[in-house]
Amino acid sequence: MTHRNLIIVEFSVKQNAFHKHTVQDMVFTNIKSIFQGFGLDYLPIGVFETNDEADDFIKTVYDKFKK
Repeated sequence: MTHRNLIIVEFSVKQNAFHKHTVQDMVFTNIKSIFQGFGLDYLPIGVFETNDEADDFIKTVYDKFKK
């Protein structure tokens, strides 16, 4: 797996929500948001090789992050 296809799990404190996407998509979204003046607060909290690993991580930390 290339680094572009690694799965990133992010969490937004404002939205109280998880988001999951590839490194490549995360970087593209962040650059686009900067140019459009959006203030995103999604913070990376995990890096995984597969969606299943990312989903398992979210299940593990869900109660700790969700309020």
